[in-house]
Amino acid sequence: FAFAPLIIALLYSAEFAPATNVLRWQALGTLLMVISWPMSFILLAAGAGRAYFVTAIVPVLVMGGATFLLMERYGLDGAGMGYFAAYVVYLPLQFVLAAPKIGYFWNAAVCRALGVLGIAFAGLLWPVLSPSLLSIAIGALIACAAGTHLALRASKTLDLASIIRRYRGAKS
Repeated sequence: FAFAPLIIALLYSAEFAPATNVLRWQALGTLLMVISWPMSFILLAAGAGRAYFVTAIVPVLVMGGATFLLMERYGLDGAGMGYFAAYVVYLPLQFVLAAPKIGYFWNAAVCRALGVLGIAFAGLLWPVLSPSLLSIAIGALIACAAGTHLALRASKTLDLASIIRRYRGAKS
C-alpha cells in the first residue's frame, strides 16, 4: 500500500502516476471485500437468495453513486473512493444479514481484532490523505505492526505450523 507509487512506476509508466491513490483506495476496499465475502456464502448456504441478491446489488449502487459524486470533487481519486465506499457498506450489511443465520455475533476478541484492523486502516489511509514521505513511512510502520499483531493472533488460533506441515507433506 505504501509502495503504490513504486508499483505504478514499475508496472506502468510515469503517465499513470495519478492512479496511485486510486490503487490505494481499491486496496482498502479489497481488504474489506475479503473480510466480508465468506459471509455471502453463509447466505447462499442458508438458501437466503433474496438477502444474497440485496448484498450483491447494494454495493454496486453505492459504488456507482459514490463514484459519480466523489469524482466531481476529487477527480480520478473519487473512483477509488467509490470502490472503498461500496465495501464500507457491504461489510456491515453482510454481517447484519448473515450472522443471525448461523447464530454468530462478534465476541470481545473479534472486536479487539477489528480495532487493530481499524488502526491498520488508519495507517494505510494516512498517506492517501496526507501524501508525504514521512506519512508513507509512518503509515507503513503502523500497518505492518497491526498486520504482525493480527498474524501472530491468527497463528495462535489456527496452529499455522501444522497447516504448513500438512501442506508440505501433500506436495511431496
